[in-house]
Amino acid sequence: MYVKSCLPFCLNRWYNKNYMKKIALLMDSWHRYMVAAWAIGTVQELKKRKIDACLYIFCCAGNWSLDEEYNEGEHGIFSLPNFNEFDGVLVDFSNMLSDNEEQIVTERIRYSGIPAISLQKQIEGFTYVGPDNYSAMRQMTAHLHEVHHINKFWLMMGPEENFESNVREKAIRDYMNEKGISLGKNDAIHVDFDYQAGVRGYRELRSTHSDLPEAIICVNDNQAIAVCEEAEKDGLKVPGDFAVTGFDNFDKAGFYSPRITTMSNVREKLVAKAVDALIDVWNGYPAPKKIYNTVDFLTYESCGCHPRHADIRANLKKMVLENINQDKYSAELLELESVMSMCHSVTEVAEEADKHLELLRGDAFYMMVDPKLFAELSLNGVLPNSREKLTASFCRGCYPLQMEIVYAREGDKRLKEYEGQMISDIFLLLNLDRPAEDFLFLPLHFKESSIGYIAFKNVTGCLDKQMYFPAAITIQRRIKELYNEKASREVNRRLLYLYKTDSLTGVLNRVGYNEESVSYFEIHRRRGQQVYVMFCDLDRLKYINDNYGHKAGDRAIRDLAKTLCQVLGKDSVIARMGGDEFVAMGSFASEEDMRDMIDAIKTRLKALQKEERLPFGLEVSIGTSIARPSDGHDLEYYVKEADKRMYIEKLQHHKLTS
Repeated sequence: MYVKSCLPFCLNRWYNKNYMKKIALLMDSWHRYMVAAWAIGTVQELKKRKIDACLYIFCCAGNWSLDEEYNEGEHGIFSLPNFNEFDGVLVDFSNMLSDNEEQIVTERIRYSGIPAISLQKQIEGFTYVGPDNYSAMRQMTAHLHEVHHINKFWLMMGPEENFESNVREKAIRDYMNEKGISLGKNDAIHVDFDYQAGVRGYRELRSTHSDLPEAIICVNDNQAIAVCEEAEKDGLKVPGDFAVTGFDNFDKAGFYSPRITTMSNVREKLVAKAVDALIDVWNGYPAPKKIYNTVDFLTYESCGCHPRHADIRANLKKMVLENINQDKYSAELLELESVMSMCHSVTEVAEEADKHLELLRGDAFYMMVDPKLFAELSLNGVLPNSREKLTASFCRGCYPLQMEIVYAREGDKRLKEYEGQMISDIFLLLNLDRPAEDFLFLPLHFKESSIGYIAFKNVTGCLDKQMYFPAAITIQRRIKELYNEKASREVNRRLLYLYKTDSLTGVLNRVGYNEESVSYFEIHRRRGQQVYVMFCDLDRLKYINDNYGHKAGDRAIRDLAKTLCQVLGKDSVIARMGGDEFVAMGSFASEEDMRDMIDAIKTRLKALQKEERLPFGLEVSIGTSIARPSDGHDLEYYVKEADKRMYIEKLQHHKLTS
C-alpha cells in the first residue's frame, strides 16, 4: 500500500540540496531489445549537470512472447519499486502491449505524487517527452508529394496498438486528405518494427496489388531496408521504380545503399530533456505537459534526392569494431550457457553467472529470490497433472514482502554475511550513495509467477550490447530446470508412496509390506534383537457391513489401523494385507512388553468406540509369534505362526458371541 502521508516528505526532500535523489527508469523493451540510450543519456546528463542523483533501471521484455502469462511474469519487475521512495520516474511504455499492466503501474506512480515523465508515449498526468512524430511524418509526406511529385503511396506502419506508429500514420493520412490524395484499403499494412516483419509486409503489399506505388513510407528504417532488399530480389530499383523512406536514423540507414531518407531522433538528447524537466520540478517549477525533441529531416538517395558525401571508411571502421566487441560478449554468453548445466543449486547458478559474465558484471551483482523457491515442495496429498501446478504458491506478476538474498557482491568482495538473509526493501542493501551511479534490475520468473530478480551496478556502458536479457534468460532457465528436477523428485516420491501405501488406512499395502518387511526383519536379527510378528483381524466386519453399510466397515478398518500406529509406534512395520487383516512387526524387550501392547490395542479400540459413538463394537483377534536371534526360520514362518494363533483366538471370540 502506498499512502498519501508520504507526499509531504517527498516534496520536502526535492528541495534538500544534500539529499541523494533517486530516479526510477521503467522500460518495457521492444522484444528483447533494450533502449540503452535512455539509461546512458540519463547518466550522462546527471554527470554533465553535476546533479546529486542516481538511477535505478527496472527493465523487462514484456511483449516478446506470444504467451501472455510469460509476459505477465516479465512485467512483475515493475512491482518491485516503491515509488514513494523515489524523487522522479521516467517510463518508456511505448512498446507495452498490456493496457491493464500499464494502468496498474501508472496509477501507482500517480498516487505517489512524484514527478513522472513518459518517453515517446503520451500518458495522462505524465509529462510527455518525445519527438513530434506528427509534424515529422507530415514533413516527410509533404517532401515526397511536393518535391518529388508523388501521388501514389503504400504505407508500412508498426503494430496497431503502438502509440508512435499511430501518430505517424495519422500525420500521413491527414496530409493526404488535405491534398486529395487517395489511399486504398489495401495500400496500408501494419507489421512489427523488425527487418523480417518488413519483408513480410512488402510481400503482402505486392500480393494485393497488380501495379507498383510511387513511394513506400515505412514507419522505421528496419522496414525501409527490408523493402529495398526485397525489391532488388524482384528486379526493381530504389528509387528508380519507387521511393522508400524510413524513420529514426538508425546507423544501418546511413550505411545502406541507397542511403535511406529518414528522420533523426537522437534519443540521448531526448532523455536529456527529460532529466532537465525533472530538475526543473525539483527546483520548484511546474511540470510541463509536453516537451518535444528536435527531429532532423535527412534526405538521401532512397527518395530520389541527390546523394550526400558519406565517410564510408569511418562507417566501416565503426562496424568492424562493434562486431569485434559484440563477438567478445557473445562468447561470454556461450560460456555461461555451457556452465549452467553443471550448477546444482540456485546459489551455484548465481556464483557461476557472476564469474562468467566478466564483461557484464559491473561494480556489483546481486540475486534475490522468493524464499518459497528453497522450501520443500508440498503436494498436499494430491498428485498434480503437471509440474506447472507446483508454481501456484509463487506470487503472480509481483513479489512477496520479503525476498531472500542468494548472492551478493560489491566490487571484488563477496558479501556472504548477507546471503541467506531476508530483505523487505531494496534500499536496505541496494542503495547508491554517489551521483550518476546506476542499478539495473531484471526479472526472474516461471511464466506468470515471479520468483526473483537480479541486479547489476553501474552497467549503463554495456547496455547497448544487448546481452543482459539473454544472460537473465539463461540464468532463469537453469533455475527452472533445478526447480523441475526437485518437482520430479517430489512427484516420484509421491508416486512411490501411493504405490506402497494402502489408500484407505495410510499404512503399507501388500506391495509395501513385501518391499520393507524382510529387510526390517533381517536388520533387527543381525543386531541381536528379538522381533515380534503380530497378525490382526477385525472381528465381525461382515456383520458391520451388512447392518451398518460399507462406510461403517471402512471406518472400523481405519480405526484399527490408527490404533496399531498409535500403540506400536513409528519404529514398527504395519501393513494391511487385504480386507480386515493386518500384519505388524517390531522389536521388543520382553514377552511382557508384547502382552502389554496387545492389551493396549484392545483397550484403545474400546475407547474409540465410545469416543466416536459407534453403534457396533470394535474388537480384534490377535495372534503373535516371536523371532529370536538364535532361531533359523525366515519371516514367512513367523507370519504363518501368528496367523494360526490369530485364527484360534477368533474361533474363541466366535464361540463367546454365538
